[in-house]
Amino acid sequence: MIKSIAGILLCLSAIGGSLYAENTLEDTLVAAIKECDEKKVQLLLTDATLLDKESSGRLLDAADQSIKRRKKSISVWKSRRDLLALGGGTGAAYLAGMSFLVGVISQFYSNEVVTWYYKEGTTALPADKIKVLAPSFIGMGLVSSALAYYFLERGLRCRSAVNFHEKALEIKKLIEKVSHFNVTP
Repeated sequence: MIKSIAGILLCLSAIGGSLYAENTLEDTLVAAIKECDEKKVQLLLTDATLLDKESSGRLLDAADQSIKRRKKSISVWKSRRDLLALGGGTGAAYLAGMSFLVGVISQFYSNEVVTWYYKEGTTALPADKIKVLAPSFIGMGLVSSALAYYFLERGLRCRSAVNFHEKALEIKKLIEKVSHFNVTP
């Protein structure tokens, strides 16, 4: 009894799936265009052997809308990825500055740091052990400054938003190329 019910449900789902599959290629293409997934669009366009004028027109309209939306989002404040990169670069720059500051103080002013700690009533490391820490702080400052430069430059130039816009333009070119060759009268 249970096997027959499972078999019936399996057949019904296969029939429903085949009925639904009529417009899924174009819908999948439109979804891939909106997501700026260039590889998926290229793969689906190779599967779509014949495009009529209406479907190629709808795909070109979707590509135009995607291009307009991506062009509007070329801004640090509108692109979340670029804003996140800018924030990460700012944090890395702060870390770099503090690491350099601690490294320079521990290298050149270690005796003053020890006497200042003793005046405050806390125990401190000896001056020679503080000098040992200086190169590691300066090295951390160098690495942090390189990361800060990378992320600040990426965020200020809006690289993610520009890349999405370029992908949208490439997708439109792909659609035009395929629709030019495959349009049936």
